[in-house]
Amino acid sequence: MFIIVLGYTALKVVKDFGILGDVSYGIYSFFIQQLLMWIFKLKTINLSVYALLLSIVFEYLSWFLVEKRELRYK
Repeated sequence: MFIIVLGYTALKVVKDFGILGDVSYGIYSFFIQQLLMWIFKLKTINLSVYALLLSIVFEYLSWFLVEKRELRYK
């Protein structure tokens, strides 16, 4: 219920949330997690931190290099 109310709230923080781009976590995160585990054999907390940071980087690169350009043809 809190999420629904937050979605309808006109707070500046909520309104400007997507100003840097539209990051979708699920596309690259599984691949990054599997790759980190396969190469480095990380513990859970280290895997979570590194995978989150790398996922954010890859998602923003994907947004600016691929997805944003493709939306012009919509």
